[in-house]
Amino acid sequence: MKTILTALPYAGLLLATVSTIWGLTHELYIKDEHNRRHLTRAGRYSIALALLGLFISLNTAVLKTITDKQNKANAQTEKGDRAERCDG
Repeated sequence: MKTILTALPYAGLLLATVSTIWGLTHELYIKDEHNRRHLTRAGRYSIALALLGLFISLNTAVLKTITDKQNKANAQTEKGDRAERCDG
């Protein structure tokens, strides 16, 4: 689990980087006859990749915080159990 929580933020950054490169190398919108912009498929993909990268990075930070709190609680419980065994 720790390995996954370490690798996922990098995966999020990688997706954001791919999104940026995709956006720079593809036409993201077209203009119609009324001079209004419309997203192309490449534009939608670029936005989707950026949002997915952000989602992965943020959720990994939350999961890491939850895991750290659980590990601290388990360590304190273990420490209390050891103290009871020594007293008993």
